[in-house]
Amino acid sequence: MTKNGNSEIEDVKWYISSINGKAIIGKQEAYYLIFHSKDSRMEAKANCNSLSFNYKIRNQQDLIVKQGISTLMACPDTTEQTLMKSLTQSVKIKRNLDTLFFYGKDQQAFIKCVKTEN
Repeated sequence: MTKNGNSEIEDVKWYISSINGKAIIGKQEAYYLIFHSKDSRMEAKANCNSLSFNYKIRNQQDLIVKQGISTLMACPDTTEQTLMKSLTQSVKIKRNLDTLFFYGKDQQAFIKCVKTEN
């Protein structure tokens, strides 16, 4: 039987610390994501834009992220575009203590997040 969801990562605020190996430099409130288990929606913020995706987690780690939407503020870089692409290409998530990793089909780590205090 397939179990959906993952209570260890859902409904927790995760600070995005790197995307595609590039460290994110900025305040935690400007770079985060949250899996909202109630409506299977992922909320994210990357620099000055907010993003929203529908998602599904199976077997605690298999991830499906649907194409998302975002606000269209003119940010100083393209971090939100890189985040959107990396999220939709991620197929697995793994948690190691207070760190969450998103992996692609080739086992490459796309995104690294750290659990926030709030």
